[in-house]
Amino acid sequence: MILDKKYRFDNLEFRWVESNYHPPYPEIVCWVKKDDGSEYCYTLALWAEDSEGWDLKFIGDRPFDYDNVDPKLFWEVARLGNTVANADWRMQRFMKER
Repeated sequence: MILDKKYRFDNLEFRWVESNYHPPYPEIVCWVKKDDGSEYCYTLALWAEDSEGWDLKFIGDRPFDYDNVDPKLFWEVARLGNTVANADWRMQRFMKER
C-alpha cells in the first residue's frame, strides 16, 4: 500500500488516510487558504473498499463546490486516484492468493 504518498495538484490532493478505527483508504481533499496565509483541508470524496475493488463516494455535494474546486481538475484527480487505488487493491489481492 502506498500510504506515504500524497499527490497535490493545485489545491486538490489525493492521499491515503490511516486511522486506528478503520483500514487505510484513499481520499481527495481540497486545500483552502485562510486570510492569515494558513491552510486547512476538507474531504471531497473517498474510496470505500468492497469485494470488487474501490468505489468512489462523494461527501455530499462538495465536489461541486466550484468556488474552491475546479471541476476538470477534480475529475482528472479522481480518475488517476481510481487507477492508483484499484492497482493497489489488485496487488494486495494477488499477494493474498499466492
